[in-house]
Amino acid sequence: MKSNAKELKTVKGVRLILGYIGLMMGLIGIIIALPLVYILFNSAEWKYALSFCIPSLIYIIIGFSLFFSLTYKKKPLRLYRHQNSFIVVISWLIAIIGCALPFVISNRMNFHQAFFEMSSGWATVGLTVYDFEKDTNCFLLARTNTMLFGGIGIILVMISLFSDRYGMSLYSAEGHSDRFLPNLLKSSRIILLIYCSLIIVGTFSYFACGMSFFDAFCHSVTAVSTGGFSTHPESLKWFQGQLSETQYNGIIIVSMFLMLSGSISSISWVFLFKGNFRSFFKSTENIIQFVIFLLFIPLLFIAFMRDGNGNLNENITNSFFYSFSALTTCGFQIGELSSNLHSAIFVILILLMLIGGQSNSTSGGMKIIRIHIFIKSIYIKIRNSLTPSNSTHSYRIHMSGAYTNLDDSLMHSNNIFILIYVFVFVIGTFIFSFSRTPLNVIMFEVSSMLSGTGLSTNALVVASSPNYYFYTASIIMIAGRLEIMAIIYAVLYCINSPYRFLRNTLERRHK
Repeated sequence: MKSNAKELKTVKGVRLILGYIGLMMGLIGIIIALPLVYILFNSAEWKYALSFCIPSLIYIIIGFSLFFSLTYKKKPLRLYRHQNSFIVVISWLIAIIGCALPFVISNRMNFHQAFFEMSSGWATVGLTVYDFEKDTNCFLLARTNTMLFGGIGIILVMISLFSDRYGMSLYSAEGHSDRFLPNLLKSSRIILLIYCSLIIVGTFSYFACGMSFFDAFCHSVTAVSTGGFSTHPESLKWFQGQLSETQYNGIIIVSMFLMLSGSISSISWVFLFKGNFRSFFKSTENIIQFVIFLLFIPLLFIAFMRDGNGNLNENITNSFFYSFSALTTCGFQIGELSSNLHSAIFVILILLMLIGGQSNSTSGGMKIIRIHIFIKSIYIKIRNSLTPSNSTHSYRIHMSGAYTNLDDSLMHSNNIFILIYVFVFVIGTFIFSFSRTPLNVIMFEVSSMLSGTGLSTNALVVASSPNYYFYTASIIMIAGRLEIMAIIYAVLYCINSPYRFLRNTLERRHK
C-alpha cells in the first residue's frame, strides 16, 4: 500500500514548473561542463577549468536538487495555460546565462557580449563578437556545443532521457511538431540518431577535405544545426589560403550538403532512410524548396554579376553557396559581405532568409510550409470570390507523409504568425535605424537575426557596440528560434498569473 501511495503522489502548479526548470538547469550544467573533457587532455588549457567548473557545479546542484525534491517519482498533473511556454523560455534564458558565465569568468568577454554570443549560439544564428585572436579551443568548443544542443533543442534532450506525459507540450512550445511516431520517446531518439549521424558523416567528410579533426567536428555541428559558427573569423573563406583549390572546393560542396541536410524535416529523413522515396518526393516542402533554388540561384547570379565582379566562376560559386546558406539559414560565408554590395543581392538574401527551411528541421525563418499556406490562402480567397456562394472547394497539402486539409482555422493561425513575424522584423529594423548604418544593411542584419541565419556585413553589432544592441539582437534571435509565440505566451503567463492570484485572494477575503 505504501508503494501505491507513493506512485499516486502528484505535483502541479509552481512545484511542477520549478521541477521541470530544475531538470533543465541540471542538464544545462552538464552541457556547460562538456569542454572540461577537452581541457583534461590539453594541459595548456587547464587554467580555464575553473571557468567551466564553477557555473557547471552551481547549475547541477541547484537544478537537480529542485528536480529530485519537487518532481522526481511523482505524477505530474495538467500544465495550465501557457505554463509550457513559460518553462521553455525560462529554460532557454537559464541556458544562455549559464553558458555565458565561463566567458565572463575568464575575462574573455563582458556579460553583455557573452549574453549576445550565447544567444546567437543557442538560437543557432551564428552572429559573433568573439575575439579569435585569443584562440582557445575549449571556448570554441563551448560555442559549438550551444549550437549542437540549440539546434535539436534542450527539450528534446530532456525527453530522450526523461520522457513523461507532458513532454510533447514542452516540445511543441520550443517550436517543434515532429511527433511522427505514436511514442514521443522513440520519436525524439530517432531525431537524435539522424542528427548525430549527419554530424559524424560531415566530420569525416570535412576531415577528408583537409580540415583538422577539431575544425571538422565544429563545422559539421554548426552546418547540420544550420547555425554557422566557425572556428575562424573569415568563416570557410579561411581555408582557401590554407588548403589546395581541390580541397577548398570539397569543403564548399560538403558544406552545401550539410546545410541542406539540416534544413530538411526530420520526417523526410526518416522516409529517405526507410526507402520510402515516394513520400519523400511527394512532400510539399521538398518540392517547393527545390523550386525556390531553381528560381533564386539564377537571380542571385545576375545580382552578383551586376555588382561589378566579372569573375564568372566566382559569381557562379557565390550564387549557389549563398542561396544554400541563406535559405537553410546556416550563415556560412566564403567571402566578406560588404555593406556596399549591390542592393539586389541584399534583397534576394533577405527574402531567402525570411522564408527559411522546412518545418521540423534545424532551420529558422518563417518556414517554407507557412509561406506556401499563406500564398495558397490568397489563391483560395480569390477563387472562392469568383465562384457561386453555395459551392465549396477542398484544398490540401502533403506534409509529414500524409495529406492535410487546409481549413479556415489552419490558414488563419498560419497567416497570423506570418503577420507577427513581419511585425517583429519591422520593429527590429526600426530600433536599429537610429544607428548610422544604411537601411538596406539594417534590414539584412535584422532578417539574419530573426531567421537564425548569421550572414553579416559586420556593420551593425560588433564588440564595441552599445550594450542595448547586444540585448536587442539577443531578444530578436531568441524570438526567432522559439518562433515568437512562445515568448508572447510566456509574457502573458507572467502578467496573468499574479493577476489571477491577486484576484482569487481578494475574492476569498470578500467571502
